Amino acid sequence: MIYVRYLADLHVHSHFSRATSDHCRPRPLAAAAARKGLTVIGTGDFTHAGWRAELDAELVPAEDGLYRLREAGRDASEAQAPGDAGRYGDGDGHGYGHGYGDGDGDAHGHGDGQRVRQSDGTRRANDARATAREGMRAGAPADVRFLVTGEISCIYKQDGRTRKIHHVVLVPSLDAAARISAALEARGANLEADGRPIIGLDSRTLLALVLDTEPEAALIPAHIWTPHFSLFGANSGFDTLEECFGDLAGEITAYETGLSSDPPMNWRLSALDRLTLVSNSDAHSPDRLGREAIEFEAPLSYQGIVEALRGKGGRVAGTIEFYPEEGKYHYDGHRACGVCWHPNETLAAGGVCPVCGRPVTIGVLHRVAELADRPEGFRPAGANPYTSLVSLDEIVAEALGAGKASKHVRETTDKLLDALGPEIPLLRETPLEDVAAVAGPVVAEAVRRVRHGEVSYRPGYDGEYGKLTIFRPEERRELSGQAALFGFALSGAGRSDAMAPRATDRHHRHRGADLGMEGALDGMTEDAAAQEPELELAAPRAVARQLNLAIVGSSLPETAPSWLEGLNASQQQAVTARKGPVIVTAGPGTGKTRTLVQRIAFLLHEGVAPETITAITFTHRAADEMRTRLESTVGRGAERVHVGTFHRFCAEVIGEALGAPPLVLDEREAGVLAAEAAASVAAARGTKRIAAPAEAFSRLKSRGLLPGDPGVPSALAEPYRRYQELLAAAGAYDYDDLLLAALEMVQNDKRVSRVARERATHLLVDEFQDVNPVQYQLVRTLAGDGRNLFVIGDPDQAIYAFRGADRRFFAQLSADFPSATHIRLTVNYRSSDTVVRAANALMPAANATAARPGGQLVRYVAVDAPREEPRAVVREIERLVGGTGMLAADRHGQEHPTRQFSLGEIAVLFRTSRQADPIEQALLAEGIPYRSLGQRAVLATPAVREALDILRCVDRPTDLRFLIALRDTRFNPGAEALGMLKARAATGAATGPAAAWAGNQNVPLAEVAAALVREDCLPPDARVRIKALLDLLAELGALAPTATAADLLLRAAPPEAAASSRALRQLVRAAQDRSLSEFLFRLATGQDADHESREDLARPGEGVTLLTMHAAKGLEFPAVILVGLADGIVPWKDSLDGEALEEERRLFYVAVTRAAEELVLIGPPTEGASENAARSQSQSQGHSGPQLRSQSGSRCQSYSRSRFIGELPSDILKLIDTAADTDKAARRKTLAQQHRLF
Repeated sequence: MIYVRYLADLHVHSHFSRATSDHCRPRPLAAAAARKGLTVIGTGDFTHAGWRAELDAELVPAEDGLYRLREAGRDASEAQAPGDAGRYGDGDGHGYGHGYGDGDGDAHGHGDGQRVRQSDGTRRANDARATAREGMRAGAPADVRFLVTGEISCIYKQDGRTRKIHHVVLVPSLDAAARISAALEARGANLEADGRPIIGLDSRTLLALVLDTEPEAALIPAHIWTPHFSLFGANSGFDTLEECFGDLAGEITAYETGLSSDPPMNWRLSALDRLTLVSNSDAHSPDRLGREAIEFEAPLSYQGIVEALRGKGGRVAGTIEFYPEEGKYHYDGHRACGVCWHPNETLAAGGVCPVCGRPVTIGVLHRVAELADRPEGFRPAGANPYTSLVSLDEIVAEALGAGKASKHVRETTDKLLDALGPEIPLLRETPLEDVAAVAGPVVAEAVRRVRHGEVSYRPGYDGEYGKLTIFRPEERRELSGQAALFGFALSGAGRSDAMAPRATDRHHRHRGADLGMEGALDGMTEDAAAQEPELELAAPRAVARQLNLAIVGSSLPETAPSWLEGLNASQQQAVTARKGPVIVTAGPGTGKTRTLVQRIAFLLHEGVAPETITAITFTHRAADEMRTRLESTVGRGAERVHVGTFHRFCAEVIGEALGAPPLVLDEREAGVLAAEAAASVAAARGTKRIAAPAEAFSRLKSRGLLPGDPGVPSALAEPYRRYQELLAAAGAYDYDDLLLAALEMVQNDKRVSRVARERATHLLVDEFQDVNPVQYQLVRTLAGDGRNLFVIGDPDQAIYAFRGADRRFFAQLSADFPSATHIRLTVNYRSSDTVVRAANALMPAANATAARPGGQLVRYVAVDAPREEPRAVVREIERLVGGTGMLAADRHGQEHPTRQFSLGEIAVLFRTSRQADPIEQALLAEGIPYRSLGQRAVLATPAVREALDILRCVDRPTDLRFLIALRDTRFNPGAEALGMLKARAATGAATGPAAAWAGNQNVPLAEVAAALVREDCLPPDARVRIKALLDLLAELGALAPTATAADLLLRAAPPEAAASSRALRQLVRAAQDRSLSEFLFRLATGQDADHESREDLARPGEGVTLLTMHAAKGLEFPAVILVGLADGIVPWKDSLDGEALEEERRLFYVAVTRAAEELVLIGPPTEGASENAARSQSQSQGHSGPQLRSQSGSRCQSYSRSRFIGELPSDILKLIDTAADTDKAARRKTLAQQHRLF
C-alpha cells in the first residue's frame, strides 16, 4: 500500500447551493484546486440530482473511490501511475503529493517505516515543487481528484431547544450518493431546492440513515463552533457529542474546526482528543478553496482518506488554518448595534447589549471557553501540527495597499503563481528571496509576517468577517522606500527551511485584537499577548443562564401528579363535580383536554369501573392524544376505558348488532355510488343530474333526515332513496350512516341499547360545540337522566356549521337539564398576554386571562398583492428560526428574536386549501421542510388512490370495489371487458361468456372476471391485465393477516411510485404498525386533522406545518403565521353578514388562539405602514400605536385588509411594511456579492 502526502479540502459547494458562485462547477473547481495546491477536493452537494448528473458527465473514476475530470482522447480507465515520484509517491511508499512538507523541510514516508534522510527529503520537496510549477503551466487541473461529499443541514427540536446542525458526509461513489439521497427523499426531504438541503431529521437519525444505506460512508460534524448551525454552537448546539448523536456517537471519528476556531482552541476540550481534527474551506466560490485544508499521509483513495480520518491507517499529518480572528463568529457582539466584545467584556456586561438591551450573540471564543476543561495553551500529546495562512491575494492586497479585486493585485498574484507554483506551498515554504524577486520586498515581508503570525485583526463577530492587518500604513510606505530595511528583515533567512515557521509553536501567535479595541491592532507585542488574561468560565451552565442562553422550555421530569395536582380552582370544580350533567365551557388554552382526562382519573379514583367509561371526541388524532394522556396519568386500567371518535363508537355499536364489523365506505367509494344513483334517476326521468350528490346526501344525514322525511328537497328525494338502496345492496355504510344506524339501534334494539348504555354509563364528550343533530340525539339517548354526563367545549370555537354542527346544542343541553352544573374555564395557559388580548378583542364575552404576562407584539406584515404573501411567509419563517442558512441567520440575527423556534414549532394557517399551493412552492424553492395537514390532497394523488383501490378489495372484497380497482388502476382492461362486468354488477344478467355465471347473484364479480380470463374470450391485453390484478389480490390477501398496512401499500402501489410519490411515502408512514382494516377504517372516518402530507407528526422529521384554519382546530403551535387576511378571504366572500359572518369571526378567533408565543398576520397594506419604525419606537415609549388603514384606503382596491384586523388593539401590533423594508437591499445583492460573504 502506497502512502503519499497531499492536501485535501473536503467541504465544498456547487452552483446548486444557495449564495454560491456560478463557477462552482467541476472544471473551474479543479482549476482553482490546482492553483491552490490541493490534490483532492470534495464535490459537495451530492444530494442534488442535478449536480450528480453534472458530475457524472464531467468526471470519470480515478483511484479507488476518487474521480478526475473527463478528458477528450484519454481512456476513462486510465489512472495516475502509482510510481509517479514527486506527485503521488516513489513506488516504495515515499512521497509528498505536490511536494507538501510539514513546514520545516522534513520529509515523511511510510513505505519502510523509516524516516527519509534530510537531504533526500529536501531534494524530494524541491523536485516536487518544480513538478508542481510545471504542472500549473501544463494544465494540472487534470491531476486534481474529486471525492463525493455533501453537506446536510438538520433543523429539529430536542430536549426543549431548537437544534440546527450541519454535517459533511463522505461517500465512496456517485451510486452511494444516489442511494442516500433516495433514502432521504423517502423520509420527506426536499433535495431539489438547495445543494445543501434542510431536513427535519435529528442528527442521530441522519447518521443512522447514512450508515444503514452506505456502511463505508463517513459523517463529520461541520464547523462545530458556529453559533447558529453546529454541534457545539451557542445558539442551537449541544454540550457533548453524545447528546447530539446518542448511542451512535462512537461512529463519529472526526470533526471540522470551522473558520472561527483553530486547533489550540479545540485542544482545550479533552472530549475531542479521540477524534481527528480536520479543517476545510466550506467554499462557496472557487477562489475560496483551500483557505482551510487537511494534510494527509495516506493512500490516495477514498478508503485511504476515510481510514486516516478514523485513525486506522495513514494519518492526518496536519491542517491549513484560517486565522480564527478573521472568522465571522470569533468574538461576541451585535453587528446591527456595532458591539464587538471579548468574552470577558460580555461577562462583565451580563451578556446584554448596551445599545438594544438584548442578549448578544455568543461567539466561538466564548463558547469554547464555556465548554473547555483545559487552560489556554494546553497541547495534547500527539497533536498534529498546523499552519495558519492568509490567502495570497489578501496578502498581496495588504502589501500593495489596494483592494483584492484591483487589477494590480490580480496581476501580481497571477505572476507569483505562474513563477513559483501553487499558492499553499508558496506561502508555506518558498524562499522569501524568490517571492521578493517576483513581487517585490513588501510582498515578501508580508508573507514572512503571515508565516510567523505577526498579524493583527479586528476580530469577526455576529456574522461579520474580521479585518486583517499586516502593515500599518506608515510601515508600508517605509518598506516600499527602504530596501535596506527589507534586507535586514531577511537577514539570515535565505533558505526555505530556515524561513518556514514551525507550526508546532503557532498557538503563541499575536492576538492583538483580543483587547476588544480597534487601537489594539497597532503595535501589539509578544509580551502584551502573553499578558492577556485567560478567559475563565468556571461554571459553564451558570454562565449560560447569565447570558440568557439556557435551554428554552426544558424542564426536569416531573413526578406523576395526582388527579387534582396542578389544577386551578375552576378545573378542580369541573373534575370533581358530582351532580350531572356537568357542562364545562372551556376557552382556548384553558386545559380542556387535561380537565377531561383528570375527570376520568377522578372517576377511577372514586371506584368507577373503567369498562363503563366512554370518552368521545371528533378526530382520531384527538382520541390518540387523550388515550396517551390517560395512560400516563392513571397507568393500569386506562386501556379498559373506551376512548374514540363518535364514528368509532357507532361502528362498535353496529358491530355488536351485526356480530361483525360493518363495511364502511370511504369518501371515494360513497361518491361513486352517489353519482351512480343520481345518474340512474336522471336517466329515468330525463332530467339533469344533480350536482355533488354525495355532499348533498351527507348534509341531509347530518340533520337526521332520511329519504322519506319532510324537509328533504323534492329534487333530492328520489336520488337519495336510490343511493340508500345501493348502500343496502352492498351491505355497506357511509360516513354518516354510522351515526344514523347506531342511533336507530340504540333507540330500538334492546340488546344493543343495553350494551351501549353499559359501555357509556359515564359518558364524556369533548368539543361539544361541534355536535350535529344526530350526535346530540345519540348523546341524549345514552345519557339517560344525565347524572353521569360530562361535556366540555367552547361555543366561541364552533366553526363546522357547513358539516351540520350547531353550536346551539350547548344551550339546548342546559334547557334539557335545567339543574345541570355549569363551569367556565377562562385562564389561558397556552398563549401570551398579547395573543389573549387579540383574541378577547374578537370575542369580548370570552373574557379570558393569560397565565403568562407580556409577550411579543403581534406582527402585521403588509404586502402589496396576494402574490407577495408567500415571500413574506418565507421571510417570517427565516426570522423565527434565526435563519435557515448562513446569510439568513446573519440577516435575521440582527432582529434579536427572544428565542429561536424550530421549524416544527411554526405553523402557517390559511382560509382555503387553494392558498397552500403558492406557499408550498415558495418553501420548496427555499428548501424549507414542511408538512401539510389534510388528507384530501394526499388521497387524491394517483399512486395513493390506486393503492387504496386495490387494498379495499383485499380487506373487504365487494363487486363495487373490484370494479373500481379495474376501472381506475393500471389494470384497466378496456371498455368491452368493463362493460360485461358492469352489466353483471348492475343486473345479474351478463352478456357473452359471463352469462354462465350471471344467474347466481352470490358469485363474486372477481370470480366472474376469473372465468372470463379462463374462457379466453377477451382481447389478449384485457385478459393479461385482469389476470395481473387477480394475482396481485391473491398475493396481498395471503399477506394481509400478518403484514402491516404500510407493507401492503408499497406492494399495491405502482412499482415506480415508492420512489417518486411523496404522498405515498407519507401514507406509508401513517400506516406503520397498523393492520389493514384499522388503517382503512381510520381513512374512511378521519377528519382533515388526522392526516398530513410529507411527514407524520410522530416521526422524527420536522418541518413547518401548513394547514387550513379549520384543520388547526384543537392544535397549538409556539409560532403561528396567518396569511391571506384580506376581505373576501377572511371573512369569506359568501359569509359577510348574519350568522355566517359570526362563524367567520369564530374561525379567525380559533386561528389566532393557536399561537402560544408569536403571532404573525400577513395581509394587505395598512395606514402609514412605512412609518413603522418610528411608530414602533413610540409604542415602546407608551404612546398609542399606528392606526390601521381603512378598507377604502388600500393601495389596491381589490386587495383590502380583513375587517377583523381593525378590531385588534393597536398597541399590541407591530406593523411591517415590506415595501419599505430595508431588508430588500440585502435581497437585491448579486450572487457574486452573496458568495463573497462566505
